[in-house]
Amino acid sequence: MTENDNVVWLQPEEDGLEPLGRHRSGRGIDATTKAIFDVLYEADEPLHVDVLVERTFDRVHPAVHYHARRRYVRKLESDRLAKNRATESDSVARNFTTEKAWWYFVKEAARQSAYSRYGVLLRDGDVYRPNPEKPPRVQQADGSLVKYTRDAWLALTARDRAVGEVQTMRMETNRVFGSLTREELEHTLQLAAHDFATPRPRNSNAASNLRRRVGWLLDRPTTDAGRAWLLQELVRRIYGLPPDM
Repeated sequence: MTENDNVVWLQPEEDGLEPLGRHRSGRGIDATTKAIFDVLYEADEPLHVDVLVERTFDRVHPAVHYHARRRYVRKLESDRLAKNRATESDSVARNFTTEKAWWYFVKEAARQSAYSRYGVLLRDGDVYRPNPEKPPRVQQADGSLVKYTRDAWLALTARDRAVGEVQTMRMETNRVFGSLTREELEHTLQLAAHDFATPRPRNSNAASNLRRRVGWLLDRPTTDAGRAWLLQELVRRIYGLPPDM
């Protein structure tokens, strides 16, 4: 293994990680392909591959970026060995960025998704769209696999949003509710129940001192699951019930 400025040439299994590849038997599509489908379903129209590269970059875990860099470095090393053009390849390696590696990685993932035996994407030049006849499978939290259609994406996105809302509120309830008396908690419950049934206009003049103290939290829920959790948390605090009621 040799080192060239900020890049380390990696031999096939020298980094101790699994071999690079797209084989995911029984586990559904990988994070990169899922991000591509998320972007396409969100846009609801065919997209150029450069748009896919740009919009998927912030949707994946940094570990996926590292995997992309790792794969790109191996490509450069393979080119260097095959063409025996070390100077040119080393120059590219010194200057490449994670964004450049991601561009290569997503383009390759999209191309393979269109031309593999599964054909989950349809391609027209550099423009891609989901293949409605062959949706990929995605793994759910319980380990089961479902067809990743746009309807499935909508349902999973709504569920993830609800989970995210509850987690955010769970972290903030002690800060917001911790100093309230039982009477103030009861009043807050009334405010919440009223707001969730009939959302107040943004220019409402009914903002009391209590609302200023709890308004941030009352405005968080945008899903039924989030609203239900917050109401339950208020009831739990009013009656001194344990957290796992």
